[in-house]
Amino acid sequence: MSLVAPNEIWIHIFSFVRDGRSLKSVILTCHRFHDLALPELLQTVVWTSVEKAETHLDLVETQVASRSVPRELVLNLPKDTYTQIDRTTEIVNRMAVFMNLETLSIIYGYLTDSFYDLLAHLPRLTHLSLAPPSHPSHPGPHHIHTLYEYLFAALPHVVALTHTDFHPVSVPHLPRLTSLSIDSLFDTHVVAMLTKHYLPRLHGSLRDLHVNVRKTVPDPHAPAEQLDPVEPSPLLLRSFAGSFYIANRLLRSTTGLSSLRIINRFIKKTKDALGFIEACSALPLEEIELGIEDWDDEVLLAIMHRLPSCQHDFLFHLGIQYLPLLAKLHTLHVYADPVLPPSQPTEHSRRYFGAGEEDREDAKQRAPAVVPEEESCVEYLAVWKKYTPALRRVQFVKGREWKREGERARWFVWNVPGVHHVHEGTVGRLADEDADAD
Repeated sequence: MSLVAPNEIWIHIFSFVRDGRSLKSVILTCHRFHDLALPELLQTVVWTSVEKAETHLDLVETQVASRSVPRELVLNLPKDTYTQIDRTTEIVNRMAVFMNLETLSIIYGYLTDSFYDLLAHLPRLTHLSLAPPSHPSHPGPHHIHTLYEYLFAALPHVVALTHTDFHPVSVPHLPRLTSLSIDSLFDTHVVAMLTKHYLPRLHGSLRDLHVNVRKTVPDPHAPAEQLDPVEPSPLLLRSFAGSFYIANRLLRSTTGLSSLRIINRFIKKTKDALGFIEACSALPLEEIELGIEDWDDEVLLAIMHRLPSCQHDFLFHLGIQYLPLLAKLHTLHVYADPVLPPSQPTEHSRRYFGAGEEDREDAKQRAPAVVPEEESCVEYLAVWKKYTPALRRVQFVKGREWKREGERARWFVWNVPGVHHVHEGTVGRLADEDADAD
């Protein structure tokens, strides 16, 4: 009796293929198992090398029926792709055979203008992502893909766009766009351009907006492109992630925001935080993530009175006595050592909020481990879980996390480089104390 492997196994194996020879072996094996996984395997295509892309295209071109199968294509080429630019251009030209492609992601690659011709031949494309490399220092050239207005006329069905080095002028030409993500590496004027000129032109279909600027917020007096003034049009945004600078402008033209995340910058002044919170109170917010430099009593009381329905992430420094009044809070992140006063964030937390999301994660990984004292963790948590019944998860800076799972509450301690006093005995003792407290 022959053993037939499930489709999922072949798909998993296929995702790890890195060269043409291995790809041929996987496909041949699939054929020998009665083509079990071939359609599912080809529905999501990930190319991690020029050789893999060429072999895959050879297969598709010899089997006409398989051309209509792929729905998603991820082009994640290695850093030395620019040395094979002729082969890459040929690959892009051949990609037009995927007539039913709905999602296209370009993670890295030096592409010529043939890329624009390709987009014009994908009538079903709805999700387009031109993502950056993992870090600005990634070796190899950074090729800027400028999406011209005439190109958008050929993409009437695009509903989600992720773009690096963004020039927003073309966005209003995407009538069905509901999700826009901007990750700017080099254009320090993108914030000013977006808030002064292009947000007023965005149509009412946009629901999700994410703006990540990895460099400093531009000088508000810097020259910007001159456009005819227009009246702001109401936005129907449901979620926004970006800087305080952009969010403050958005609040004037959107009324349905339910999720708000402030990234890139602290809100430094108490008066700015109070004004922002008051403006947010008119919105149906359910999730909010703020980075405020000084969490004083006035700010906290404003949050509790103005934003009573928020129940997701609440970022602050240990020792805030008003936390139990947030009755709907269920997830808590703590980014400071409890031995420090609440108004003095650590250098790590300043780096964490002061950078773009990619750089913030890098800083988080490189920062020295800061593990709160065990006694302080237990002491604060005993109060929080007693007066905040909805609280299900508390994550401290590094190394320690508390979760409530059904009737059982547990501490989790993971390995932190350079911290030697964290060990299994600590987990057991804290878990016992937590069980006694419950």
